[in-house]
Amino acid sequence: MLTIWMDAIFPKRCLVCFSVLSPAENACCHTCLDALPLWPSEQDPEEFANQLFGGRVKIEGLQVHYPFHSPSAIQHLLHAVKYDGNTTLAKELGVRLGRRWTGLLPSETIITPVPLHPFKMKNRGYNQSWHIARGIGNSTHLNCEILLRRTVHTPSQTALSREERWKNMEGIFEIADGVNLVGSTVLLVDDTLTTGATLESCAHTLLKAGVSKVYATAIAYAS
Repeated sequence: MLTIWMDAIFPKRCLVCFSVLSPAENACCHTCLDALPLWPSEQDPEEFANQLFGGRVKIEGLQVHYPFHSPSAIQHLLHAVKYDGNTTLAKELGVRLGRRWTGLLPSETIITPVPLHPFKMKNRGYNQSWHIARGIGNSTHLNCEILLRRTVHTPSQTALSREERWKNMEGIFEIADGVNLVGSTVLLVDDTLTTGATLESCAHTLLKAGVSKVYATAIAYAS
């Protein structure tokens, strides 16, 4: 009863337009979600991967759903996903991102999130990329599994250069216990893509473990 009363007095509002949300909406109204600028659909996933990773690691294809700018609506939404515990929104964004992969991935592809270090996981209480991955799984009907773990805690990389980010991410991931990936196909999931250093490090770890093909994806790209 208290929750109903509080919702009536202080209704939940859209983070973008501040309109009152319907019971079916979470953090952002469907009108604003549908109006978000999209990454060009004509971008070829293989060409995009080659452009970003420049031959440093073999990633078969790369997809993002939104361009990231600051300030912007998608910045507000990803902040809610990453820092405010809005896992429902993370999953909804994942569903939308997953539609980009329809028909492009082998049926045996495993979806896996970029892992958080246990220290950060304990403080935050959740991994936003896991919930995004689950949304992608709902769209693509592919399985989601935890395949990687992070062994080194790194501070925020916001102020680092491209080269510093790559150096900072070298060798900080390993395969989770009891996982056999020989010959498998994996889709790596992150929330936001900047230089690609994190995805590159994860991909190197997966390929060394015998993964046959690695694809990568993120909700937004800060180009």
